[in-house]
Amino acid sequence: MEKSGNYFHLINHTADAAFDIRADSLENLFTEAAKSMYSLLFEELPASSSQKTDLALSAYSVEELLVSFLNELLYLISVKKRILYPIILLKIDSTEKSIRLNCRAGSHKISARKLARLTEIKAVTYHQLNIKRTDKGFYTRLVFDL
Repeated sequence: MEKSGNYFHLINHTADAAFDIRADSLENLFTEAAKSMYSLLFEELPASSSQKTDLALSAYSVEELLVSFLNELLYLISVKKRILYPIILLKIDSTEKSIRLNCRAGSHKISARKLARLTEIKAVTYHQLNIKRTDKGFYTRLVFDL
């Protein structure tokens, strides 16, 4: 039985972690992709935060934008020790030359006792990444190098 609505699903994949992600909109696909990545990294996610962070990115393709978005979230976790969650607003616009993403999310300081790390992600990959529009919204497979 096929699931409906927005979701991510972990699939078996050798030496990496892969997810099939479906959503009713491109923005929700990006949000589900972030949640899938966070599910590998953290046992539980923080509650809402009064502190907010804005993020703006651009790319030449929607796949490149998704990888850039997730890599930016990974950078913030690894280097700045912050997790952006929950995603409050995510908007994607396209122009003739690029695709832009604007995001607003709760911002939390990561401390060892509050957010235990489950694993390390080396990279978000382009392997099997192809965002497709379907009759139910959008679909992609996303592979993380662990």
